[in-house]
Amino acid sequence: MNDRLNNGIIPFPSITGSQEAIRLALGHLDQAFTIFDANFTLIGFNSRVHDLLDLPENIIFEGAKLEDIFRFNAERGEYGSGKIDEMVAARMAMAKEMRPHMFERVRPDGAVLQVKGTPLPTGGFVTTYTDMTEQRLAEEELRANEERLRATLEASPVGVVVSRASDGLLLYVNSALTRMTGLTAEKLIGINGRDLFPRKDQRSDLMSKWNEQGSVEGFEIQVKCDGQEPFWAHLTMRPDSMDGEKVILCWIDDVTERRRVREQLRHMALHDPLTGLANHRLFSDELEAVLARLKRSKRNGALLYFDLDGFKQVNDTLGHQFGDYLLQETAQRLHKVLRETDSVARLGGDEFAIILEDLPSPRAPETVAAKILHSLSQPFINGDRDATIGASIGIAPLKPNSSGVDHVIHQADRAMYRAKALGKGAYIYYSEDLG
Repeated sequence: MNDRLNNGIIPFPSITGSQEAIRLALGHLDQAFTIFDANFTLIGFNSRVHDLLDLPENIIFEGAKLEDIFRFNAERGEYGSGKIDEMVAARMAMAKEMRPHMFERVRPDGAVLQVKGTPLPTGGFVTTYTDMTEQRLAEEELRANEERLRATLEASPVGVVVSRASDGLLLYVNSALTRMTGLTAEKLIGINGRDLFPRKDQRSDLMSKWNEQGSVEGFEIQVKCDGQEPFWAHLTMRPDSMDGEKVILCWIDDVTERRRVREQLRHMALHDPLTGLANHRLFSDELEAVLARLKRSKRNGALLYFDLDGFKQVNDTLGHQFGDYLLQETAQRLHKVLRETDSVARLGGDEFAIILEDLPSPRAPETVAAKILHSLSQPFINGDRDATIGASIGIAPLKPNSSGVDHVIHQADRAMYRAKALGKGAYIYYSEDLG
């Protein structure tokens, strides 16, 4: 016992003389170890056996029998519940097989030991005991953290994607993304991330931002959806690493409804709620854009400006409901006589304006004006009420050198009032003498 206390290891016959250095090294190992001979008699061990296995000195000593050690452990509940003799017999039977083995044992105090036994060529075996408690606790904590993270990701309303940086293949998708796309995780895992985004132009813009900045924040893009139209999303991408491999983390937030509301609000801000036509604000912006294009292209256009002759009287006599119908019907008739590329707006009351661009001929504004006058001269019938009105149209040329939006509108307005003065139901081109 004194030898063990002095240098941490009980001497045994196989270690002598020049192997003293090995004795000392083994005595200071962090692992515990035991060596039994072919008769299952303990012939060597180090002091860590007492610490890791919690064995008293009257149990673990040179010459102790393996069966006695097994019985001591069984009686103190080391191997769980059961009949003592049967548990000891089972362990002795395993030991007599003299086969290499390795397993983990959880002691009653919660300590985790890795037990590794190796047969010796001369008979007997050496067994090492490694304390794995801290490592297993760390692994358990890591697993718990991973489970918490996974649960958080799965509960997130935002789609989460992890892709491999080297080839773009998807490694993980959360439940939110499967709901958004209508595709199962099995169908998504392993595809290339770019396949989530059907529009080539958007993919190109996305990759340009990624290559320039190394990350992407709030990029608006369409995401494919199984059997349905793609949905709009805000995409955020950031680089990261997972298990030593470079990955890309993506967050996909479905903004389809927000986008729809935004477009609806924008439409309401720029369109007349009664007729659905462009309002004065949108008309002014469009007219300014047309003048800029005509200046670059050196081409001409025209602005038609008119109000409805007799509208006030109809509105007063037949009521505002009929008046609203008349304005709505006017908008529908205008759409029928105009090209899709022509812009039409209700500026307020019964005033309307039309922007003609890319004129097919110099007389095209007159042709359009004549069609409008003819269409609006037809009776307006709503239920048992009807009315006949007309219009007076002023035409202002849009030229590469036109002075600006206000100036052009002024010209068209002056021409409209000259048409009214000449008897209504007519169109007049602006001329310098109109002021």
